[in-house]
Amino acid sequence: MAEGLAREGLGFMERELGADHPMLGHGRGSLAETLILRGAYAEAEALYRRNLASAIRLTGQSSGRLAGELEALAGVARARGRLRETVMLAESSLAMHRRSTSTGSSMLAGGATPPPGRDSSP
Repeated sequence: MAEGLAREGLGFMERELGADHPMLGHGRGSLAETLILRGAYAEAEALYRRNLASAIRLTGQSSGRLAGELEALAGVARARGRLRETVMLAESSLAMHRRSTSTGSSMLAGGATPPPGRDSSP
């Protein structure tokens, strides 16, 4: 049922907003997550690759959005047993996340502050 609703919503968004609208990334991502839950990795990967292509067209070669799409693809590659590709995608995603944070304060850049009352040591 969730998959059907996700497909229906995505179809509606594509018709109403156009194929490259930034909001479609959320719809495709939601459908991909639903597909992953039932093991339909190839179809989920295709949706994430569409998101990646759209992110490149809309934001260029380096952005937080692009990093997120690479991270999603890394998850699918890992689930499909493609470990070298997983590492490559994850490293690319991490590098983009780091570049997209100008202050270096993101958790991925290693500058996260622990919540009050928590020790910052490992």
